[in-house]
Amino acid sequence: MSPQHSAAVGEGPLTPRPERTPRTLRAACAVVAPELLSAYDQATDQALAEAVEGGSLAPINACLLHWATLIARRVTCK
Repeated sequence: MSPQHSAAVGEGPLTPRPERTPRTLRAACAVVAPELLSAYDQATDQALAEAVEGGSLAPINACLLHWATLIARRVTCK
């Protein structure tokens, strides 16, 4: 987890945001949205396949940004 923090709802403590890497996002997803792990795995696999096929890291970057945003929203809403 990085030293960045997200604002907590109400008076609760700040919760660290995960770094935008596949491993740390997956670990964070397992904590804040375990029901989405299967979707996370499918999305990252698809992004990797698209990156290889297209010769571009753009699909991976887009996927990681999407999941980082989704997880950050879950963290701040809990």
